Amino acid sequence: MATPEQCREVGKLGGRPKGSTTRPKIADYFTKEQIDNLVAKSYEAATDNNDYGMQRFLLEQIYGKARQSIEHTGEDGEAIKVKHEFSSEYAKKFNQLLKEDGV
Repeated sequence: MATPEQCREVGKLGGRPKGSTTRPKIADYFTKEQIDNLVAKSYEAATDNNDYGMQRFLLEQIYGKARQSIEHTGEDGEAIKVKHEFSSEYAKKFNQLLKEDGV
């Protein structure tokens, strides 16, 4: 059996080739002018028919979906701080309930 170093020398490493799972986009098959024309038509159709779902679909197919990032930390990498503000009326009701429960 060949070692990984020997395989690299020959250029035969096993596994899936790089980029083989990358899904081609419609933009890969059209010129810039054709894409601009498609964008203009999708915008017209969406605004004329109020069909924003169609516009969104076409634009996602042309440019790909936008990434959504979620922040898991607060400012400067600190833990997220949760601030609770109660109205004075709510605080009175809450305190009254605590007193009734004997807490």
